[in-house]
Amino acid sequence: MKSALRDLVANAIRVEQAGLRVNKPAPATHRDYPDVLSVLWGQTLLFRDAFERLTPGRKRGYLLHFNGAKQSATRAASIERVQDRITEGFGMHD
Repeated sequence: MKSALRDLVANAIRVEQAGLRVNKPAPATHRDYPDVLSVLWGQTLLFRDAFERLTPGRKRGYLLHFNGAKQSATRAASIERVQDRITEGFGMHD
């Protein structure tokens, strides 16, 4: 265990000295939003405001879930199923 820990610490020191950084993912843009979500936003402003108030991580979780569906009908069903959770401010896994 001690040798593995020493190797990890030595590697961390090398990375720090080299000045390497982890690139942060770009925040979601409106073009990443599914079309079905835009349609629902036009119908209910309360839902749109609630989604915009979510933290970036929660928005990203929902967008990954919505965009994972291959059919638009499945996307619409997913969005409608979690609409109440979004309105209450909860994330996908809260």
